[in-house]
Amino acid sequence: MEHSNETEIKCPYCNYVFSDSWDYDFEDYDGDEIEIECGSCEKEFAVTRNITISYDCYKIDCESKKEEHNYRLDRYWISKQERIKFMEWKNLPKEKWKYYRIEQCNKCEKKNYVTITKEDYYKGINNE
Repeated sequence: MEHSNETEIKCPYCNYVFSDSWDYDFEDYDGDEIEIECGSCEKEFAVTRNITISYDCYKIDCESKKEEHNYRLDRYWISKQERIKFMEWKNLPKEKWKYYRIEQCNKCEKKNYVTITKEDYYKGINNE
């Protein structure tokens, strides 16, 4: 039996788990192979260490840098529905529609939704 992608060294003969796998003397290279003896069944076996590197990348919000947002007009928008529950919506009658001006910071891209009147909505879309 062979083992792949384990988080600890595991003997391929008896399944003994080495809880101190990080203590073994590997070179600092991916794919480095050593031979060790199992502390349980005393058989020798080969171990290859695999190294995976990943990166998390994310936008930095102006607030975390203690800077002011620099909002600019992104678009105007009408909300014609309301959410009842997750992924379930119902249509609103025209007199209950909600009107928004959506602004976006040109530094961190954060959006700001500003509720506006129906009149301001139509003025805005006519001036774009």
